[in-house]
Amino acid sequence: MKLPIFDERSYLKQELRGALFTVLCVVLALAMAAVAGLLTWATKDGRIAFILGILGFFLIRMVLKVLNIDTKDFDKMRWAGGFFSYFLTFIAIWILLINPPLVDLVPPKITERTAPEQELGAIIAIGAIVDDNQGVKFVQVIITDPFGHETGPFKMDRYVNTEYRYVIANPVEGRYNYTIEVRDQGGFFVDANYHLHVLKNVAPTIKPYDINYNGTVLRGIDLQFQVQDNVGVILAFYGLDQRTNFETYPGSPEAKLTINKNNPKDSIVVIHTKIWDAGPHNVTVCAMDRVPHRETCNSYKLNML
Repeated sequence: MKLPIFDERSYLKQELRGALFTVLCVVLALAMAAVAGLLTWATKDGRIAFILGILGFFLIRMVLKVLNIDTKDFDKMRWAGGFFSYFLTFIAIWILLINPPLVDLVPPKITERTAPEQELGAIIAIGAIVDDNQGVKFVQVIITDPFGHETGPFKMDRYVNTEYRYVIANPVEGRYNYTIEVRDQGGFFVDANYHLHVLKNVAPTIKPYDINYNGTVLRGIDLQFQVQDNVGVILAFYGLDQRTNFETYPGSPEAKLTINKNNPKDSIVVIHTKIWDAGPHNVTVCAMDRVPHRETCNSYKLNML
């Protein structure tokens, strides 16, 4: 058996053409990444630029032909390696060109943080979370009051992290419509329309569900009270056989507050009676609303068996 004669000269020529092919793929990828970056900046959309960049690889045959480089002996692995080098270079440079700090292609996002119903006597505020990948230039709000008068724009101040807030001066009862406007450092402008209701300043109302004033209540049967308020309650507690203005631990586990998820203005207070002594009792039930934290206490007489 004789080993084939190794043609060192042909091998070196082939490797040099292969190396030149790889270098040309990288150079072409740099050029196409620059073109794709400019196209992305102009259209604010990267889909067309990405497709154009991928198709740009097929220009390599034209470049090789112009440079009179023979590719007849290039196998599939050689072409695959060239495309891999082209693709990685193109993607890396293109992503670098279309992201901060060079350019911002993502508009800011507004997430409302305003309570839809607020009560006079408390701070009436508009809130929003503004997210952006580069930086916010300004956040402002235009307000239309219940009488139809438009005012603003007013600057919304940064409250916590990315949350912005504006407090309405001299609010009145009724519906407010407002528009939040945001412009980021990249030049994007977005706005969003919302509304809120300013309600009367009223205290919670308490009424029994199932107490029989002329009869008796069996010990161990839970007492239930309905609590209603403009903005909903946050706290309920009770006192047994005490004066109306009593002191106790608010939020006692013996007074369970259940908030109606479908209607937060309508809540139920449940009081357990297992440990109560038999005989006549005076029960004082209290509830406190969310804002401005007004409190109501009602007393009820019952006979426990």
